Amino acid sequence: MKKLLLILTVITLTFQSCSSSDDSNDIDDEPIIAVCNTPISLSISQITEYSAVLNWDNLNNNLDVKVEYGLTEFSPGNGSVISVSQNSINIDGLTPGTSYDFYVQAICAVDNTSTQSGVASFNTNISQFAGTWSGTFDGDDTGTWTFEISDTGEFVSGSAYSNNGNQTVATISTTIAADGSGTSTSENGTIGVFQITGNTLTGTWVNGNIGGTWSGSRE
Repeated sequence: MKKLLLILTVITLTFQSCSSSDDSNDIDDEPIIAVCNTPISLSISQITEYSAVLNWDNLNNNLDVKVEYGLTEFSPGNGSVISVSQNSINIDGLTPGTSYDFYVQAICAVDNTSTQSGVASFNTNISQFAGTWSGTFDGDDTGTWTFEISDTGEFVSGSAYSNNGNQTVATISTTIAADGSGTSTSENGTIGVFQITGNTLTGTWVNGNIGGTWSGSRE
């Protein structure tokens, strides 16, 4: 009887030992996932009409981050996304006089990303041509003109008064390039070409077989 109890005790101890060993191996085999820290200290620098430099601190040894930006209050997932490994990036193609938000998320591995950072916001500079412009034109016809450019650099409205025709003609469109060169079209077919330098505008106009010059300034 004592011999039987001894054998059963040995079997039980052996089983418990094997079970403990298996449990230990299971724990050791589980992968250890490193903490992926959320980028901090978001800031903006070198803001212009059309661009800005976005900055942040990445606490994950310069691993990649995903930068997402868009118009203020855009929903994350619907913005423009760029992946970079440095702590700043220059973005361009922005609209003057416009508010933007951006977020940053660290990518430590394919299946290990940080939570998204808090939002940082900024405004691009207003268009250098924003405001109301007015002046006179002469040549085969004389008169006065005016047009308005918004903070975003878009044409708002405009008109010209002809002394020869004793009438006011609406301006259909005005476009201005970044270097200040532009064109203007009126409803009667008059096309003006101009150059803005600082607060001064000078140019020429033509309508069929007649034409002349025009000039003015920002009010």
